[in-house]
Amino acid sequence: MNKARDAAQEASDNYFDVLVKAQAQFIKVKELYPGMTFWVWAASNYPPLAIADATRKATQGVLFAAMAEYFGPDAGVLSGYMDNIRNATTSSIILPG
Repeated sequence: MNKARDAAQEASDNYFDVLVKAQAQFIKVKELYPGMTFWVWAASNYPPLAIADATRKATQGVLFAAMAEYFGPDAGVLSGYMDNIRNATTSSIILPG
């Protein structure tokens, strides 16, 4: 489970690093995309963000599976707590545009 936890943490850290880079790039070019939000722009113009997000979700899936094996029926509750924490920290990020 430690390997799964470490991989999930590394993927999450990488995702946020890529997100910051994507935001910086969007700030530079957003005038070229009037009316476009950051997320719409990133989906079609910054593939590394989608790759980092997919990797993050995959490693979290492996972690949740390891937690289910280790903690049994209580793993769902722990996974829910982790999702809530992730959602809270993700939604507090200030996005350009």
